[in-house]
Amino acid sequence: MGRFRPTLKRRFEEKLEVEIENAQDFLKPNPEVEKLAHSFAEDLEQHVQLRSRFSFPEFEGKELFSQIEIFPPCMRILKTNIERTGYLTHFERLQLGFYLKRMGMNIDEQLRFWFEKSVDNVGLVYEEFLREHRYQIRHIYGLEGGRKDYDVPSCRSIARGYFCPFVHLSPENLSQLLREGLPGAKGLNERIIAFILKCVLNRRQKEACSRTFAAIYQRQGPKWVNHPLQWVQEALREVTLSEDSLISKNKENL
Repeated sequence: MGRFRPTLKRRFEEKLEVEIENAQDFLKPNPEVEKLAHSFAEDLEQHVQLRSRFSFPEFEGKELFSQIEIFPPCMRILKTNIERTGYLTHFERLQLGFYLKRMGMNIDEQLRFWFEKSVDNVGLVYEEFLREHRYQIRHIYGLEGGRKDYDVPSCRSIARGYFCPFVHLSPENLSQLLREGLPGAKGLNERIIAFILKCVLNRRQKEACSRTFAAIYQRQGPKWVNHPLQWVQEALREVTLSEDSLISKNKENL
């Protein structure tokens, strides 16, 4: 059998070459198909929104990107840092970009956001910025390159390659940040901070994030925070509960 293998291989390659040659007509670019695909992509650009495995229906069609009080700690810090300093690392920008997209920020809004906030754009007019960066933002929305509709990274992925305050900040910097208060939240007391730092030192970052949630919203949250959108879902529930309580109190005063 061994002596026949070279002959079989050669015959197969010859047959494959003929089939590929015969298929060339079907592989040629079709202007009409390309036109339809381009039209579809332009329409999709106006409506596309990330759907991850944490794709909660209550996010759909809502513009939540301005409500920092429902952001998880990592996203609060990143958004505040770009607004204050104009700088984030490449992967921090991706992390925040994926998240803002999922929070309802469309492409044009995100382009304006980075143009106005990033120190890299000083001296550029908006048209120049678009020529340099429009592709990157469209790529986040799955409209360029491999056209992948990117998920918001999970906490596990964020800990490994993006930014998590419970992983990437020193205990000193983290304790100071918690003491002063995360953006959009009041400072935490020393007892709670000590517990959070203990979790961090024991590599229980998800529990540290969960305890931070409980301290900010003054109620028990998830036992572990596994995904930024899980935090948002729980925080939206807190906002809804607060609104219901306010409505009930107003009715009592009437």
